[in-house]
Amino acid sequence: MNCTYHAKSQISCICVAPHKCQCKRKLCAQCIYEHGVDAKQAVPINIFQELLLVKLNEYKLDETSELIKQKLNFKSMLSETLSAMKNIWEQLQETITQIFDMIEIQNKLYLNIVNENANIAESSETHLEALVRIFQGETLKNWTNQKNSYLKQLDKVKDWWSQEIKAFNEKMKKQMKEFLNSNKNPPVQKQEQVQNSDTLASKNTFTFSKIYKYPSCEVSQNGRMYYNNALFYSCLCDQAIPQFGIVRFAFFIHNVINDQTMVGIGAREIISKNGYLNLQDAGKGAYLIMSSGYCFSHHQQEKYHASIPFKFTNNDIIIIEVVIQQKYIKWIKKSTKQSYLLEINPNYQYYPCINGPGKVEIMDDISLEKQQYNC
Repeated sequence: MNCTYHAKSQISCICVAPHKCQCKRKLCAQCIYEHGVDAKQAVPINIFQELLLVKLNEYKLDETSELIKQKLNFKSMLSETLSAMKNIWEQLQETITQIFDMIEIQNKLYLNIVNENANIAESSETHLEALVRIFQGETLKNWTNQKNSYLKQLDKVKDWWSQEIKAFNEKMKKQMKEFLNSNKNPPVQKQEQVQNSDTLASKNTFTFSKIYKYPSCEVSQNGRMYYNNALFYSCLCDQAIPQFGIVRFAFFIHNVINDQTMVGIGAREIISKNGYLNLQDAGKGAYLIMSSGYCFSHHQQEKYHASIPFKFTNNDIIIIEVVIQQKYIKWIKKSTKQSYLLEINPNYQYYPCINGPGKVEIMDDISLEKQQYNC
C-alpha cells in the first residue's frame, strides 16, 4: 500500500509512539524522516504483527479451558443450590402433611369411639371408660387445645417461611441490581461505539417451566413447547427477563385453540399465589394479548379486553420486546410488522408467559427460520 502523503513510497512502518501530533500511524520511509520519531517507535509492519501475536498469547485470550471450568463450577453451584432448596421444600411439605394427617386421624378416632358404641350397654369397660372421659369433656378439651397448638405452630412456620423467602428475594434482587449496574457497559474499541445499555438488545434463552405452571399444562421439547387444551391455565418460563436493556424473544404459534391463546409476560410472585389461573384478569400479574385481537393488563383495569390492531393464528410468529426500565412491553406480528404496546409496572420480576388453550413454541433467535419438530 502506498503512502497517502508520498504516493511513490510504500507504507513500511507503524508509529507506536503516544500520538499527539497530526501525523498518521502508517509511515513510509519519507514519513519517518519528516515525522522525526524515535526509530524504536517506528516498528516495521511484519514485526508489528508478530509483536501483536505475542501480546495476545501473553494474555491468553484464546485459552478457554479456565473460563469453561469457572462456568461449570457456577453451573454446579446453581444445581446444588436448587437441589438443596428442593430438599428443604420437600421436608417442609412432608412435615406439614404429617401434622395434618395426624390431626385428621385423631379426630376420626374420637368420632369412631362414639359411633361404634351406639349400644352403650354392650360396650366394653375399656370403651366405656373412654366414653365417660369424652362425656366429662376433659379429653376433647385437651385434644382441642393440642390441635390448636399444632395449628398455631404451623401458622408461625408459614409466616416465618414467607418472611425468609421475601427477605432472600429482596437481597438477591439488590445484589443482582448492583452487579448488573457495575457491568452493564462493556468495554469497546472506540469511544464513539459505546452505547447506553438501554439501547442494546439482549439475546436470551428462555424455556417453559415444568414447575411454574398449572399442573395440567404440558411442557415438552426440553422446555421449548407448551400445550394446554382447556380453560385459562398458564405457564411461565424458568428464566427471568433481565432488568436492563432491550429484551426480545418470540412465540411460534403452532395451534390456536378456541381463539383464546394468549402470549406475554407475567410476575411469578403474583401468578403463583393465584394458582396459575385466569391471568387475563386485572391484578393477576400478567400483560397479555389474545389471538382474537384483545389485550389484558395487570395494573390497568381499562385495558381489560381492549382491542388491538391485529389478530394471530396458526403458524404466526409473535415477537415480544420488553424494556423494564422504560416500563413497556411491545408485541410485533412478524408477518405484517403490526405492533401493540402496553405500559408495565416495573416493580416486579417478569417471565415470558402463556395463558389459555393452545400449542406454542418459544424461540430465542427470531432471525432464524422456524425449526420443525415432530410432536
